Amino acid sequence: MRLFPAFMRGAIALFALTASMLFISSCQKSAEPDNGTERTNSFATMEGVVGTASNTASAITFCKTRDFCLWAGQTIITGKVVIGNDDNNLYVVINSLEGFQDVSENVKIWVGDNLVDLPQTNKGTPIPGQFPYKLKVDPSYTWYTVTIPFSSIKTSGKLDCSGKGLYVYVHVDAIAKKKGETAWGGNCLADGPIRTQGRWYYNMTYSTGCCDECTCKDVN
Repeated sequence: MRLFPAFMRGAIALFALTASMLFISSCQKSAEPDNGTERTNSFATMEGVVGTASNTASAITFCKTRDFCLWAGQTIITGKVVIGNDDNNLYVVINSLEGFQDVSENVKIWVGDNLVDLPQTNKGTPIPGQFPYKLKVDPSYTWYTVTIPFSSIKTSGKLDCSGKGLYVYVHVDAIAKKKGETAWGGNCLADGPIRTQGRWYYNMTYSTGCCDECTCKDVN
């Protein structure tokens, strides 16, 4: 595994420090935007999507969370993705520091426990346009929270809070360094993106947790 250059290690360290401040240190956690620039989200932008959007991340109390980076242009950390759950829903909190591109379906999400069900080419490249959860986030927003009921996620068995392992793919048309970039949620310590057929992407894994178990927060 190649090492990050010094400036990249510094950026990741700073990002990790910022991420650690996002959640209060109790068993049930509320996500609190830390940049003061969040804007109210419109439910109208969720048309055709199974799930709802909350006005701010702080409207949700999580049983458990896990932090990831939002990677733009393969190597630019342009925000964060926080995955969490309560007893009935999975939440995907997207923070794109410079906002979202003004295009249709600028956020696409797939969740499941078997990669056979992931929309992909015969070479294994994900096809975001076929992901089941697609929406347009207002380009001026920097925070957006998607609520996905467990009942709407296809899994091999019943999905609940009791430690069920999931794969999560989040594709974002983001703004990074003042220009439009493709972005994916992925591990902050990833040694570059996954590449297939000349394309790149990141993915995430998450294990649900129940509120009475105090598993609280995974560490990348």
